[in-house]
Parts: sequence; structure tokens; C-alpha cells
Amino acid sequence: MSNFNRLVERAIVRALIQECDHAGFVPHYVDDGGENVPCSTEHAAMDAIFAVDDARLFFRSKDDASRKPVTHGVYLVGGNGEDIISDWHCGNASFNAAVDRVAMNVNDLIRVTLAPFEPCAVTAPDGATCTRPAGHPHAPKAFHPENHESKNYKRW
Repeated sequence: MSNFNRLVERAIVRALIQECDHAGFVPHYVDDGGENVPCSTEHAAMDAIFAVDDARLFFRSKDDASRKPVTHGVYLVGGNGEDIISDWHCGNASFNAAVDRVAMNVNDLIRVTLAPFEPCAVTAPDGATCTRPAGHPHAPKAFHPENHESKNYKRW
């Protein structure tokens, strides 16, 4: 696999973890096919995911103190490049929406940046700020907050 595909996969997984965090879910453990590797940070989760060919990343709600069985999971298959997110399951609409935003907008993510997230500097006349990364195709005069808050909202 080329270095570019590795960078793409890492960027996608990083975006997935950050988007789920934004939606209220944090990494809990990685099932690497042999054992469950506990991880509570982006760095630990990525280390465990990229140490194997395929893995399942499980999340827990930030405000779930009861430690109920974790059912928020994403199946990641390394070597698939931009299709690293293979499947996900959860009965939680917020979690599903967060994974959908990443999985369905991979091309935007790749086109915009493979660098660490830098927020867009564009603000609306009412002071609302854009939450997409810097460098996306977006003219300041075309900023409409309602487009950023709709069901079809793209974070990238």
C-alpha cells in the first residue's frame, strides 16, 4: 500500500474519532481480532487500529457513567484506502449521523486536507463561525449558517 493511502486512512480514522467526540462519544476499546485493547484517547485508538489489518473500534457515550455494554462500533479494514470505514452499527441516531458525516464525505476530507484540523476563519454577519476546516471551497460571501446546521450538514 502506498504512503498516500496510509495517510488517507489515518486522516479518515482521525476525522471519525473527532466527529464522534463532537457528537458525544469517545473511544472505549479496539477489538483487534485477538483481544480488546482499551483506549480512551485518539492516539491510543489509532495505535491499536493501525497495528492490525482490520479492527473494530467501539465508542461509549461521554456521559455514560454506568459502563453499560458498548454497542457503538465501527468496522475498519486497513488497506482499503478511502473505504477504510467498512461498516458501523448502533441504535443511536446521533452516533450514526456522526459516522455518516465522515463516511459519506471522505472525498471532501481528502481534497481539503490531510494535515491536522485547522478551523475555517470565515464568520457570518451574525457572528456564527464555520466549523469546516480551513481551505475548503467556501467564499465568505456565500456563508449561510443554515446550510451548516441542516440535516445534510457536511463538517468538511
